[in-house]
Amino acid sequence: MKSTLLALLFLCSLPLLRAQECVLLGLFKQGSAITQVSYNAKGKEQTRTVIQSKKVSTDNGVVRAELFGEHFVKDKRESTVNYSATCENGLMSIDINAFVSGDTKDVFKKEDWKMEVVEATNLAYPAVLSPGLALPDGAFRVKFLSTKENVDLTGTMDMTMTNRKVVGKEKITTPAGTFEAWKINFESKNYLKVLIPIRFEFTAIEWYVPGFGPIKSEYYRRDKLYTTGLITEIKP
Repeated sequence: MKSTLLALLFLCSLPLLRAQECVLLGLFKQGSAITQVSYNAKGKEQTRTVIQSKKVSTDNGVVRAELFGEHFVKDKRESTVNYSATCENGLMSIDINAFVSGDTKDVFKKEDWKMEVVEATNLAYPAVLSPGLALPDGAFRVKFLSTKENVDLTGTMDMTMTNRKVVGKEKITTPAGTFEAWKINFESKNYLKVLIPIRFEFTAIEWYVPGFGPIKSEYYRRDKLYTTGLITEIKP
């Protein structure tokens, strides 16, 4: 569950840049790779995700990066995910399918489920940020369908990221380096309904680096740290 909450948010933006320049930045540079590690509240590594930029293209001023993510638990590859990110007129967005990755897909695969994203509103980051700025919400709905013979069972999972607000700038240091980042607060609500409804609600913080994307994230449940995500390696 925790790796689901740490979205694969690897976007690319710089204030006042034109869309065609995005190809030079972050994962909009073909062949680049980024490693993200998630930790529990005690600082113990739980999962590792490696994201590679496989293909970058431009069409009518829109730069699109096709990304491939590999999800590891204790150095064992558990699952993979393909998704995309776009840059248009200074607005960056990420395919919300990236959220449905890692152990979430793996768990339902083992239980003979078929998954499909039926509704999605992608996350977006304006090129120009400022303290107090409210950012667009992100959301998705996944439908589950049992593939077992003679079993008629369905379910849904909804996740929303709301009340996204820019707080200010901070200097953040990770194993990948030191960065000037925008601190963004938001709320994450997760509702899983398969036989028995389960709800998870979090307050969260992410540190977003212009020209790259989120470099760090923290999720809190009942005011206690639940999980942390860090970018630990960047390969140009």
